[in-house]
Amino acid sequence: MTFSQVWTWFVSHAIANPVSLIGLALAIYFYFKNRRFKQLVYTSKSANFVENYENKIPNLRVLFNNQQIRSLTLTKIALWNKGSETIHGHDVADTDHLHLKVPEGSQILDVTVLQISREAIRFRTSCVHGNSRVHEITFEFLDKHDGAVILVTHTNQRAPSVGLVGTIKGAKAIAFFPNVRAPLTRHSIGLPTITISVGAAGISILALLDSAGGIKGPLIVIGFFVLQYFFTTFVFEQGVRIRYLPRPLNRFKEPI
Repeated sequence: MTFSQVWTWFVSHAIANPVSLIGLALAIYFYFKNRRFKQLVYTSKSANFVENYENKIPNLRVLFNNQQIRSLTLTKIALWNKGSETIHGHDVADTDHLHLKVPEGSQILDVTVLQISREAIRFRTSCVHGNSRVHEITFEFLDKHDGAVILVTHTNQRAPSVGLVGTIKGAKAIAFFPNVRAPLTRHSIGLPTITISVGAAGISILALLDSAGGIKGPLIVIGFFVLQYFFTTFVFEQGVRIRYLPRPLNRFKEPI
C-alpha cells in the first residue's frame, strides 16, 4: 500500500469521522490517567544569604545556634507522590531510608516542615545522630499528590544544594523536577478544552465540505495542528510528564 493510499484512507475514514478522532484522544488520555504506579518526586529552590565573608570582613563572625558558620543557604523543597498508587511508610527500604542529604564538606543546620498535604500522613523529619549531612524523612502513607514543603537551612553553596535520596520498594526511582508550574486551576485546562472543541468542530465542517474541492486541504492542515496542540498540552503533559505542583503544596511558590 502506497503512502497516498494510506493518506486517502485516513482522510476518508478518520478525518471525516470526528467521533473516531475524539474516541482516539480519549482512549490515549484514559490510558495514561489509569496507569498504576508509585513514584516520589521533588523540586527545590535555594537562596544563599551568607558566603565568603571572611576575606571581605575579617573581624566578622556569623553564628548559628552558637556555632560559627562560613556560609548560609536556605533551600525550599516540595516532595509528593506523583503516582496513582499509595506509598506506605513500610515501602521505604530498611537498608536505604528516605533522607535529605547535602554534599561532603557541608552540613544541615535545621529542617522545618512548612506545609503538609494533610495531617493523616504523619509526615516527620529527624536528624541522624552523628551525621550532620543527613536528615531522615518518615511518613505513614502518601496517596497521589500527598506530600510536604520543607525549608532546609544548610551550609552548601553548590547546586543542587540538597538532594532527596532513598529506595522505595516497588516504585519508580525518586525523580527531581527542576521546574514546576503552579497548581492546576480551571483556567489551566480551559485552553486545551476550547482547543479540542474547535478541532472537533473543524473536522465536522471538513466532513460536510468533503466535496468542496480546494477547501478540503487547508482544513485538514488546520485540523492536524489543532489536534497536535491538544495531544501535546493535554494528553501527554497530563499523562506522561506532569510537572504541576499539587494544590496542597502551594506554599512552595512563596518566596524564600
